[in-house]
Amino acid sequence: MAASSETHDARPPTGSTVAPVADGNEVARRSSALLLSVAVMGLGGLAFNAIAAHLVDTDEFGIQASLFFWVTLVNQLTSMGLPVAVARLSRYSHTLSERPLLLWSFLYTAASSVAGAALFFLFAGDRLRPEVRAALHAWGGIAAFLVISGIVVGFSLALLVEIRLMAVGLGKWVVVRSVLVNIARCGLLLVPALRREPMMLLVLNAGINALSGLVGAVILSVWTRRQPHGPLLPVPRELAPELRFATVNWLGTVALLGAQFGFPVIADITPAQNAAFYLAWQVMAMVFVVPVTVGHVVVSEASRSTHHGSRTPFQKGLVLSVSITGLAAAASFVLAGPLTRVVFGAKYNTTAEVLPIVLTAAVPWCVTSLLLARARADGDGVATVLVTSIYGVIVLFVAAFFTRNDSVPSANAWLLANTVAAGTAWMATLVRRRRLLHSEVA
Repeated sequence: MAASSETHDARPPTGSTVAPVADGNEVARRSSALLLSVAVMGLGGLAFNAIAAHLVDTDEFGIQASLFFWVTLVNQLTSMGLPVAVARLSRYSHTLSERPLLLWSFLYTAASSVAGAALFFLFAGDRLRPEVRAALHAWGGIAAFLVISGIVVGFSLALLVEIRLMAVGLGKWVVVRSVLVNIARCGLLLVPALRREPMMLLVLNAGINALSGLVGAVILSVWTRRQPHGPLLPVPRELAPELRFATVNWLGTVALLGAQFGFPVIADITPAQNAAFYLAWQVMAMVFVVPVTVGHVVVSEASRSTHHGSRTPFQKGLVLSVSITGLAAAASFVLAGPLTRVVFGAKYNTTAEVLPIVLTAAVPWCVTSLLLARARADGDGVATVLVTSIYGVIVLFVAAFFTRNDSVPSANAWLLANTVAAGTAWMATLVRRRRLLHSEVA
């Protein structure tokens, strides 16, 4: 949910021909396509969940939700920062290294994803609830491993493909992919034989999206053959510094992303209640994107400011994001009950209790997210580490000791964690700024 900061030398490689820098309209056009794709996937996921809530047994849907939480956690932890590296491949436009670097990125993310899935099967077995473990192994160990690893690999490839398509001006295909994925998974969900067990639900919910990533990677690999390119072997000399850059950025955000995606895993809620928690969590995830998106604008605006570290973009971004998320949270206290009954059904009344709480957590998350954006805009690596570390430690600590394996207490713990993390990060960055100011005066 958070973007990575660039700490590596951004100069173009020697001997390359760099594509012209896109103007403001071009940047906005490409960004809008990606944001539209995110919105389509979010609304499509909401539609899938609404249909499943009416057609699928609550316990089975909750087991699928547990598996989905685990899969997304493994995917985030094994991304290795490659989305940021792939976004920089335009630096190698019109060189023989561009295509090999893209293919090596695909191979690297596939390898790290399979390794992550293997570690999940080796070490997370005792961590799973008996019902979840039984559903996972109902297909047999090898088949279950192939499904989970395929989903994790496909998720990673889908993101890399989207980023690459955006970079080469083919953003419309990013939106087309999202639309087709949602039509397919919602349509197939209506087939009774394809929703009879949790693993089948996981394949429909996550597997189709992952399959589109695998197909997209193959198509992109073939399409790039039309351009002059070098061989995969020997490995391009540019690969090592790009992977170092990706790893640095990945380490800078793993505490943030690991905490956010790890919280529902650590909460370990019972399947019936986890179904309700999962529905609220998916809605919350769409709202949590708001301050992250605003943060990208803050970084851009602050970097153009004549006064380095100007507070104006940060303050405006904070007011905007808090206003949007605060309005969504306030509305949820009134509308969560009736909307939940209409969209998900009366058996998910707990979702109506959880949703206002987790949406309220988006307000302090705005503070954390914008503090991180400001630190990145100022190029303050220490502040960036402070914010991400504070958030990760506090969220994981609260998840471990305050969730109580129940949906409503877990939602309260999520709100508590985000509130404490935001306050602590605010104080820590304030102290950091005052020290920098005193050192400059001295």
